Amino acid sequence: MVESIQVIDDYGDQANLTGIKTGEPDKILNITIRKDKNHGYFGQATAGDGEDFYPKPRA
Repeated sequence: MVESIQVIDDYGDQANLTGIKTGEPDKILNITIRKDKNHGYFGQATAGDGEDFYPKPRA
């Protein structure tokens, strides 16, 4: 499924321009998926039943 994984230390745009790496880098994870496995489905679902989590106070 996964062809390659690459971890990159990103020091920001200023370091890319000047070549001077200062501070803590951000870690970037680059995952390449095999061409024959590069299809699938993605989604998100939310559900509820209309009931309150806490019981209603009695009058």
